[in-house]
Amino acid sequence: MTLTLLLQNKIAMDFIAGLIGSLLKDVLVDNQLKLPKKRGDILLLGCLGGMLAGGAVGVAVDGGFVSAFLAGFAGVSVLDALTGKKNILNIPNEKAIESYLVAEEINAGGSKQLTPTD
Repeated sequence: MTLTLLLQNKIAMDFIAGLIGSLLKDVLVDNQLKLPKKRGDILLLGCLGGMLAGGAVGVAVDGGFVSAFLAGFAGVSVLDALTGKKNILNIPNEKAIESYLVAEEINAGGSKQLTPTD
């Protein structure tokens, strides 16, 4: 009984630590807290989505309070990078690569010179 209660408290504390880390990230990095709003049939979670993700990542880290806090701070950024929403490594996407190759092919033929953004 005591072990179960202790485990539940640890999970709750890790979730809260991740939630606080995500909230602090929104304040320090984004310099704002976006409130939830409804646009048509879509519910935009704003900072609540980041807080839930930070809490989930804080629990997933399975460390102490500090590591859960730091995971919550970086959690949303890591999830964005993993899902492809943000290109943190500055790797060009397929369309940019194709555009660049077409421009190089035209340049090799002596035709109009294009840049990869054309």
